[in-house]
Amino acid sequence: MNFGPELLLIISVAVVGVLHTIVPDHWVPIALLARQRGWSKAETARAALQAGIGHVLSTLIIAAVIWIAGVAVAARFGHFLDTAASVALVAFGGWIAIAAWRDLHQTTGQEASHEHGHSHSHDFFFPAGRAREHVHGPELQRIETSHGIVELSIYEDGVPPRFRLSGPPVDWVKLETRRETGERQLFSFAMREGFWESFEEIPEPHGFDVIVTIEHDGHAHSYRASFAEHDHHSHDHGHGDGHGHDDEH
Repeated sequence: MNFGPELLLIISVAVVGVLHTIVPDHWVPIALLARQRGWSKAETARAALQAGIGHVLSTLIIAAVIWIAGVAVAARFGHFLDTAASVALVAFGGWIAIAAWRDLHQTTGQEASHEHGHSHSHDFFFPAGRAREHVHGPELQRIETSHGIVELSIYEDGVPPRFRLSGPPVDWVKLETRRETGERQLFSFAMREGFWESFEEIPEPHGFDVIVTIEHDGHAHSYRASFAEHDHHSHDHGHGDGHGHDDEH
């Protein structure tokens, strides 16, 4: 007979037991008692032997009780445990399948709703009772985007000059001006009543190229336009058009 595995198990248990006895909480109490009571080496060894035997026997008894209880439970309820484990696995797999199906169905529904929304999102949004000329300044840039046409202007009718943008619903807007001198300036926007308006005022002169970045449904796209410097105290500004766009994904 091949006793290799059994012999290896016995040796492993013996090594673990020896290493276990090296732990300080096993021998330090004996050493302290021996020093406090003035035991001789023989008395210390006898006390250590008694404590070790008691420790081993108590451990063996506890292990035997747990082993016997485990065998009894396995013999009596093993079939039920196997059945319960199988049912749990089937239920877990079914839950994963249902969750995946719901996620797929929800994603499909959102895509359909998104496409339907785009069919109506090209209309401009202006506050009730407020016409386009009350939202935008005279020099209006109409920029064609993948979601419709947005309108961008510099509004300064009785207020400090700021950019205003209107058009299809978007998530956020930012803009950068680029002047012939090489100077650049970033503008952040806040949503007002039916349009976006820049926080920052626009310094003079108002002749520069702009790159406006618009995010929609997690996708950002950048578009270019140009504003020419005119007499901003008159209202005979020309209308400009966007000159192209860059995509940022």
